[in-house]
Amino acid sequence: MSFKILQRLRLLLVLLACSASALQLRAQTVDATTLNNKVMAGYQGWFRFPTDKWAMIHGTTPLTCRVQIQGVQVRPSQATSPPASSTDPTLLAFDTWPDMSGYSASEKYLIPGYTYPNGKPAELYSALNYRTVLRHFQWMKQYGIDGVWLSEFCGHFKGGNQAYDTTFRYKVMLNVKKAAAATGRTWAFMWDMSGFNQRNTKEEVYSIIVNQWKKMVDDGITSDPHYLHHNGKPVLLIWGFFPNRPASQPAFTKAAIDFIQAPGKYQGAIVGGVETKWRTEGTPEFLAMLSTMTAIQPWSVGRAKTDPITGYRIENMDTWAGDIEWCQAHHIIFAPVFNSGTHGAGPPPIPPKGPAVPRRTGNFLWEQFAEASRFGLNSVFVAMFDEITKARKS
Repeated sequence: MSFKILQRLRLLLVLLACSASALQLRAQTVDATTLNNKVMAGYQGWFRFPTDKWAMIHGTTPLTCRVQIQGVQVRPSQATSPPASSTDPTLLAFDTWPDMSGYSASEKYLIPGYTYPNGKPAELYSALNYRTVLRHFQWMKQYGIDGVWLSEFCGHFKGGNQAYDTTFRYKVMLNVKKAAAATGRTWAFMWDMSGFNQRNTKEEVYSIIVNQWKKMVDDGITSDPHYLHHNGKPVLLIWGFFPNRPASQPAFTKAAIDFIQAPGKYQGAIVGGVETKWRTEGTPEFLAMLSTMTAIQPWSVGRAKTDPITGYRIENMDTWAGDIEWCQAHHIIFAPVFNSGTHGAGPPPIPPKGPAVPRRTGNFLWEQFAEASRFGLNSVFVAMFDEITKARKS
């Protein structure tokens, strides 16, 4: 074989290798241009170490008369507003503790007062550490999760009653954005309105939501190539449209929705996070507002029922057929929320009870996927990737 032929053969092999690598790269990069064909997980990003200051940190933090850390829930009777750095074992009950064996030393934070059964000091992680968020996204890639809905409370935004946490939430968001780019995942905001109540005026609800959205657009966050889009518009999931919540009624939220969906620089595609009975208990005005959205996501956690045949706890999907029919009639994507089961520890020193909704070695979650397949659904939300509290980590 001549030297020139060898050179050409070597060049051909290099080109084939490059082509194969490019195809593999494309296969490993999620299509961020559409809501369709997506398995997205919720990502809280609020778990932190006590010295990280506020918001569902690994140390105890008062939050509406409830204190939570990873895998911990303190009932209202125990929530006596301890310092943010408090990790008093007598106040906390644990559902589960994160398996920290897969984390590097730089991601592990010692928790005063806690030890493992072998006597070694117990450790937790912080979402403010980029290495940890990247690790979570690498796991998502490994197990075929397309991306996340980054959960943020509207009260944390400018003008909200917990706006002092804005800087920390922005840092977590940047970690998610960077990790999504590094792993080829997609992501989008999930803004939780559950903090809005009768004390909030219509003007406050409008300004908090609209100003935060404008800031994200102006800062270039929603133009990130890995930020989820649909029909050319950045997607925003607004959660908390409940028929019985005054602050999520059209009088409070329709103006903000209209602004975001209006053509122009700030136009986005809104996904409505709704309560299970949104269709049967919502007023005509409420349903008319939802009908303008791109997709509907009914919440499922805590909606399980008992199967009369097996006696197992199963997800209640009885409303799906009617919901899907309504969504199809209004040209809206029906993207249900799945969960892997729930478990809530009692206050110490009472030992934790059994799971409220047992996982049954994954069958509880699998049954929801099977039902979605039967209905031909291709976009789902799995709650939640990192919420170990109530054992909802999927």
